Amino acid sequence: MIQLKISTKFVTDVSANAIALLIGLTSLAIAQPSAAQVPTERNLLWEITGKDLPKPSYLYGTIHLACANQIAPSPVFKQKFNSTQQLYLEIDFDDPNLASGLTKAMRLPLGKTLRSYLKPQDYEAVAQFFEQSVGLPLDQLNNIKPPFLESMAIPSMLSCPLGSWEGHLTQLAQGRKLPVEGLETIQEQAAVFDQIPLATQLQSLLELARKPAEARQELQTLTEQYRTQDLSAMAAAFAKDPTMRPYEAAFLGDRNRKWVPKMLRLAKAKPTFFAVGAGHLGGKDGVIVLLRKSGYQVRAVPLK
Repeated sequence: MIQLKISTKFVTDVSANAIALLIGLTSLAIAQPSAAQVPTERNLLWEITGKDLPKPSYLYGTIHLACANQIAPSPVFKQKFNSTQQLYLEIDFDDPNLASGLTKAMRLPLGKTLRSYLKPQDYEAVAQFFEQSVGLPLDQLNNIKPPFLESMAIPSMLSCPLGSWEGHLTQLAQGRKLPVEGLETIQEQAAVFDQIPLATQLQSLLELARKPAEARQELQTLTEQYRTQDLSAMAAAFAKDPTMRPYEAAFLGDRNRKWVPKMLRLAKAKPTFFAVGAGHLGGKDGVIVLLRKSGYQVRAVPLK
């Protein structure tokens, strides 16, 4: 299931989170990364220092959908957050144009609906699933792209009030009157989803509708990986899934390589708190390795 695998299994993208808000409410070293450069620690908070950084900046791995009672920053987290002067998320959550940009990005081509693409019996299977899980008639959502529809269904798989690390961090920053910005735009993030063929997206949506128990189990596995701060497991998720493997670079490595130069420019200007999906941190193409390859020290900061 594409959006389930991207927004939760790989903990990478904020589109599911943004939809939740809408309906009610992500000198250069030339050596290859060594084993020592790939993070092995089970940790979500990392300190970035060295070279031309006047003060430390911090990198935190988020999960974009979580139970509200699980979003409880520790004293160490708050101390490090309060030592920074700006917050950068995958996209800017206090951008007044976020909702309108997302609404445009999530729509199917003009004049097209799910009925245009699905067989009648498949459409009815998806419609029944949405009626039961989301409580909305599918005809009201008929012009929305499949990955975004899957996003809407994910909260029903969490048997708890929904929370958002990005939303919580935005509130913390606003409380301190800190700037809140994004490493990419909602249009750039939505374009990554569009690299997946529509036929694959539709098949993913249909699988979710027909096998919700499997999706719920998958979500529980992801939640446990995040709770135990297992970056290695999250980074390896794409490689283990043949459906998503062709899109690993587009969703993770390519975006990470675009982010890191921007992160370093920002960190040089002022101490910055970066918060992105935890799936972006680990692995040989993860943000931590790319920062280390750029000559900076990145060390784990235990949250307790």
